[in-house]
Amino acid sequence: MKKIGTKLAFCFIVFLFGCKKQNNTTNPTDSSLSTFDQTSTATQARNPNLCPATNGAYLQDGLLCFSSLETLTATIQDIKVKHYSNTFPLSEYYPSECFENSFDGYISLRSYVQQLRNDWLNTEEANPETDPDNMFMPGIGFRTVLNSKGAVKAGNIIYFFMPDGSHFEIRDGSIGKYNTLVNCKDISSELENVVHCTTAGAEVDMKTGNSTPSLLSSLSCIGWQQKDKTSNYASNRRVKVKIWVWNYGPVGADVDSETENFKKTGSIWTKENATEINNGLSGQIVAGDCFLMGSIGPLMKTLHNKKTVGGHLNIYGGLVRKVESKKLTSSGRARTGNTWSSLLNVSIE
Repeated sequence: MKKIGTKLAFCFIVFLFGCKKQNNTTNPTDSSLSTFDQTSTATQARNPNLCPATNGAYLQDGLLCFSSLETLTATIQDIKVKHYSNTFPLSEYYPSECFENSFDGYISLRSYVQQLRNDWLNTEEANPETDPDNMFMPGIGFRTVLNSKGAVKAGNIIYFFMPDGSHFEIRDGSIGKYNTLVNCKDISSELENVVHCTTAGAEVDMKTGNSTPSLLSSLSCIGWQQKDKTSNYASNRRVKVKIWVWNYGPVGADVDSETENFKKTGSIWTKENATEINNGLSGQIVAGDCFLMGSIGPLMKTLHNKKTVGGHLNIYGGLVRKVESKKLTSSGRARTGNTWSSLLNVSIE
């Protein structure tokens, strides 16, 4: 019964993840999706200084395959650093798009979420409560290397990340087992060498249902937390400030903080360059429930004629038991012409 319950629980998680996507747009295997984000990079020359290195990765059955976990994490960092450099002239996602277009037919989670978000913006209300950007695993680098189903291969292991903060590891790298997991087909005898790594640090064998005891079993560590706040200004402008704190085991942990500017034309919202836009990040995590860290900031970045400003900080992964202090605050505002938005602050504590 325990074994069946574990597998049914997995299928339930995948079902929720899949339905969340399908309720918003077309099936992610549609050919239109694979070319969704290629138009913006086609209009500007490939800049090797801003295009993240592929580091020998290749595409197999829709999965990016990296030689090792270290190469994967280095690639994630490279994408983030280039993204937040904000030195590219046209597409704000140029580094990610340039990297993705190195793999013919590759559909990343980032491009998938971007499509969902564009569809959401093409509504008169664009209700902040239903912003697709808030519903999937965060991090521009992380989303870029994950395929639209949330999976990537490093070394001999396929990692399959879940929105609840847990992940699955297919430790023999079997594409067949990956497809079995994704499609929740007959899983009664096919999941040898597949484990579910829970948010409490335990490992559950997907074939036997046996769980490796964890010293952290009393905790429910959250794979990621997200807070955001939105405010309208200048009659047809909107500003959003958000902060993500995430910890996905094998690929480490991170803090992302951003301010975004939007404009409404007729009944359609679009991301729009602000005359001036800024974002600040400050706070501390000391012996947090899911990672260790010291103080942050205050850090502040201001840009002109940009849609988004933000930054990220790498933090030390590793689950710990003691919780002493945790508070991070993202602050930001935008200006169009001479009109400023209100200053927005969001905190995770």
